[in-house]
This record gives sequence, structure tokens and C-alpha cells, in this order.
Amino acid sequence: MPTPASVNLLYDEGQSETQAEIATWAISQSPNRRSSAGLCAAIFVTFLMFILGVLLGAFLHAIAFPDGDSPLDFLSSDLSNETIAYIPYEKEEELNTSKVATRNQEKCNAFPWHDIRLPRHLQPQSYNLTIHPNIEINKLTGSVAIDIKVINSTKLIILHADNLNMLTFYISTNGRKIESDFFACSETSQWALVMEETVEAGDEVDLRIEFEGEVLPDLQGLYISTHTDKSRSAVTQFEPSYARKMFPCFDEPNFKATFEVSVVRGPSQIVRSNMNLKISREHVDGLYIDVFHRTVKMSTYLLAVAVLSNYDYVKRTTSMSEKPMEVRLYAPRDIIKGQSEFGLDTAIRALKYFETYFNISYPLDKIDLLALDDFSEGAMENWGLVTFRDSALLHAESTASGLAKEQIALVICHEMAHQWFGNLVTMDWWNDLWLNEGFANYMEYKCVDHLFPHWNIMTRFYAENVAYSQDPDGLRSSHAISSGMRNNTNIMGLFDAISYHKAAAIIYMMQGLAGEKNFQKALIEYLNKYAYDNAKGAQLWKIVEKNVHLPNGVSIQNLANAFISQVGYPVIYVTLETDNEIVVHNQTRFFFEEGRKDEESEWPIPIHYRTNSQSDPKLVWIKPGQGRVILVSWTIAEPVKWVIANTGGLGYFKVLYDRRIYKEITKQLREDHTLLLIKSTFVKDYLRYRQIDDFGGRIRFCKNIFC
Repeated sequence: MPTPASVNLLYDEGQSETQAEIATWAISQSPNRRSSAGLCAAIFVTFLMFILGVLLGAFLHAIAFPDGDSPLDFLSSDLSNETIAYIPYEKEEELNTSKVATRNQEKCNAFPWHDIRLPRHLQPQSYNLTIHPNIEINKLTGSVAIDIKVINSTKLIILHADNLNMLTFYISTNGRKIESDFFACSETSQWALVMEETVEAGDEVDLRIEFEGEVLPDLQGLYISTHTDKSRSAVTQFEPSYARKMFPCFDEPNFKATFEVSVVRGPSQIVRSNMNLKISREHVDGLYIDVFHRTVKMSTYLLAVAVLSNYDYVKRTTSMSEKPMEVRLYAPRDIIKGQSEFGLDTAIRALKYFETYFNISYPLDKIDLLALDDFSEGAMENWGLVTFRDSALLHAESTASGLAKEQIALVICHEMAHQWFGNLVTMDWWNDLWLNEGFANYMEYKCVDHLFPHWNIMTRFYAENVAYSQDPDGLRSSHAISSGMRNNTNIMGLFDAISYHKAAAIIYMMQGLAGEKNFQKALIEYLNKYAYDNAKGAQLWKIVEKNVHLPNGVSIQNLANAFISQVGYPVIYVTLETDNEIVVHNQTRFFFEEGRKDEESEWPIPIHYRTNSQSDPKLVWIKPGQGRVILVSWTIAEPVKWVIANTGGLGYFKVLYDRRIYKEITKQLREDHTLLLIKSTFVKDYLRYRQIDDFGGRIRFCKNIFC
């Protein structure tokens, strides 16, 4: 939740008081002073012990390693190339291809591939996966058969596996076995199979692997989830790159395939996966095996499995566009009663809303909502099996607040939006994560506004997306929405306010310029064109531009690219000129650090504005390199007292007004408190400037307009 301006003020004021109090504690709670003689003696003894320790260490090192070798070199010489090597990363370092190659050569020896990204000469078509998660002893055993299409001739099969042990493997093409050598590199979580003969483009390869691993309570891959009653379940969290922790696979979003999943379970356990249960039969030793229907074509990170203990469910069959579909909500037995109705009902209504809005039927036969105690995210959009932190799904009408109810609705609508944006059409690589998360963030507000119009949820959009993301985006450490990050650590760093909230704000700006109907038409075309496939941001904006034409030679693609590919955002300066004109002066990138400038970043900026004599907003453009634009001019007979730039909060920029305009706006806001969104944008921009300047000015400003 973003913090309202008034709460920010209380927080800042409280911080200053707390710092003063901490300083007092440091004095009042310090230990009694010892005598100066005793203190000197203690220091002398400590120093003497340190010197003796250093000398003793040097003596022992000389005996153990007479050639000057390091004990770390001695230890690493006995490590196999399957051992995970820890190499500290510099802050914000990107693991590029050349560094990967160097580290592979150093740590993985003969591993034949030296890139984090998998080669493109093979394309998996389907997986047949069987796993047995033994929750009692935290052990995982399994087997997978992967049908692979050869795109370009090769002798290499490179796939992902993280903390798994290879037991056996078998490779064949056209029914004929191919002998191969096996290599593993923990540095990149990759396995390599080097075949003795080349497979040619158009061939089909059958790869079969038996493997084993662990099921740990680490919230990644297939992990142990423990409920308050101590019952243990096993559930998955694969996004962004943790499917490789459960089974060997091509674990990148653009290696889409189908999956048939079978799970060995105990007699009292419930197993759920993306698709409906196909058959359940007795296995061995009193166990059962559940086989699920084959999935649609999708990315590995959307696969999901849950092996549940002491869970129950409620269900409802709803009539969708083409066929009835079952929606279930699963939760621990001791908390499901009285808390499931709102989440289940909201999910059903949200699915209907998105089917209508996108004019595309939900493609699966069912969807499950699963409440978890141990869960690292708010929720995860696994196709057909959506997982939630229990507080983001369950709602007790008698005790929960209205705000909690709104947040649950937003989260549910976010995950339902993903069933189209993210699942049906998936970003090609994680640098375009915003295609998934920005659109889901934007659509969640539209969905909740449709389902619960009396909440007026769109009045929160500016504060929770534009203003919320502008705080981190005003720092030097921010990143562009579309980023070139490659390694897993940096990919996880993309799941932040920039990819979610700034992206949603930019999408909202583009929709405002395009018009609601035109933008919706473009989204429908985009989803139909790339269904069950991957797409890049540029492909989306190309379709939007086909449906929308902006004035003054500004293109949708150029505008989107400026805000998606550049770090930060602009600030514009609005002044009252002596010749009866209000003028926008040159733009610069906004920084919280006073005095810092970025002369290179420029944006095309759409400015919607209104004045005291003009109720309907008008639009003017500032182009890159344009130093001065007249917003409004007037005659002496009809003077303009004030202007508000960025009315409606559509633009992703800040506005700084000169003193005369500022006084007129504050006077207007004191007289008319109904201009809530204007007040929100104006207050937020002003307070951020006063944050750079002085605290006292912020207090006086808030008193003036009752913020």
C-alpha cells in the first residue's frame, strides 16, 4: 500500500523524533564507566593476543602450504563440477556472457556451453512428468520424458536442473538410441548431454531422465509448506526460474510446451495441478498415483503441483461463455469455514469480466484458488491452479476491514487478468516482465471498478501506481521498465515497483491517449495474434499504433519506448509570464538528490491541462528538445488565474509551478475540496520538491490545503 501524503508527514516527523530519542538512549543506557587504568590494561591485553594470533596463523600456514598456496585452492581441488561454487557479486552487477564463459571454464571445467541462456537449436514439444514428493523425509524422486523438435543441427542438448541428481538418461531419435556423455554445471544450473552423432533440423528427439532431489521449506521450486496445526504439504513456486528445482526442463519462458503430470501421493493427501484429474489408481506400498490431463501449451514457470494435507475445498460450477466450468477454493480445514465465499465469488465474476473484455474464452476446464500459510508472494497466477497467501484470498466478513476486502479483490482480479496477459500470451524474456505485470496491475483496477463500482477504486490508481513508483524511480539506482538483466539474481530484482506500478502507469497513459475503445480493440488483436505464444513489447505497441493515430507526428511506439526504455521520468516547469501567457519550460529528469542533473534524457510529454476558466481538459505536447511551449494565453478582459498540468494524473511526470501559480492553486483547493485527483497530483509533486528542500515548508503547505 502506498502511503498517503498526510501519513508521510507523520512518518517523517516521527522519524526525526525517534532519532533524537535514540540519541538519548545511547547516553542513558551506556554501561558504567570503568576506571581508566582498567580500560588501558584491557586494551593492551587484547592487542597482545591479536599479535600472537597473527604470528601463530602465519607459522601454521607456512608449514601446511610451503609453496604459498591458499587453503581455499586446496579445498576446491577436490570439488566436482556439480558442487555449487559461491562467488560474491558486486552490487547491481550483471552476469554477462563473457563472465559466464569465464566462470564456467573456471568452475565447470569441460562443460560445453558458456551462456546463461539456453541455445535455440532445440524446441521442447511436450513433457510427461512423474514425481513422488515424500514429505515425511523431504525427498523427491521422479522421471521425465521430453519430446524435442530439432530446429538446427546439433550434437548438444542443454537444459536446466538445479540441485537435482541425475540417475539415468536415455536419448533416441526415430526409435534409435544415441550414445551421449553427461556434464553438469551448477554455476548456471544447466545439464549438458553431448551426443555422439548429429541430429538434423526436422528430427524429433526423445529424452528420458530419472532424477532425485529434495523438498525443502525454502519457498522455491517444490517446497514444504507447514500449517499452524503442523500439517505439512508440498506446493510449487516456479516463477521466475524455479521449475528446474523440481525437474529437468527448458526453464525459459519462450520454451513453451505441453505437460502431462503424474503425482505419487499418500492415501489421505489431495493432489491438484493445472488441469483436471484424469485418473487415480493404486500404486505400490499403499500409495496412489494421480494422473492429470495434458495442459495447453505454456511456459514452465506456470506449471503447478500441490500435495495437500488437512485441506478442504468449496466449489461452484459457473456458466462461462462456451461451457460450464468448475471453480474451487482450497484452504486448511480449520480456517476455510466462513472465509471462502467472497474470494470464490470475486474470482468467478472476474473471470466473466475478462472473458467479456478480451472477447476470448478462458481456455481451461477448471481453475483452483489455493490458500497457503508459507508463501513468498502475494499470489501466483499458475494457469488453472492459482496460489495465494491466505490473507490475500480468505475474508471473514464479520472481522475483516473494508480495506482488506478491497485488497483481496485487487489481488484476485490481478491473477485472473494474468490468465490472459502472461499465461495465454507470455513475454519473450524477463526484460519484458512489465508485459505480464504492468498489464495485470492496470487491469486489476478496471476489473474491481467494474465489479464493485461503489468503491470508486480508480481514485486510488494515481497514488498506488504513478506516485508510488515515482518514489524509487526518482533515485539514481532505478532501472528502466524494460531491462537487459540476465542472471537469476537480477531477474528477481525486476519484480518491483517499476515493473508493476510504473508499467501500469505508462499503460494507463497510453490508454488515455488512445481512447478506451481503441485501446481495448488493440489488446484483443494482440492476445489473438500471439495466443499460446510469446511476444515482445514492441509487438504490442505496433498493434496499438495501428489502431491509434496521435497528432503532431508523435508515434505510439516512440512515446512508449521513451518511457519504457529510459530510466526515470521528466519534470516540467510551469510559469506565469508577464505577457499574459502560462508557459511550460524545458524538461529535465527528476532526481531526489538536489543538484543532480541528467541532460541526456528527454521524453515526448503529453500534457493534459485545465484552467480556472476552462473545465474540460486540453492536450498539448512537449517534444524532445523543445525548450518552451505556451500552455495558455489570454486577454486582459478574461485573465487566467491558475492552470493545473497533468489533470487526471494521466501523464508520468512531475510539475513544478512558480510561486504565483502555486498561490492561486492552493487558494482554489482550500475553497473546493471536491477536486480530489487534482489535489492528489498537486500535493504529491509539491511535497516531493519540499522533501528535497526543507521539512518546515511541507508542514506549512499541508496546513494551507488541509492534506
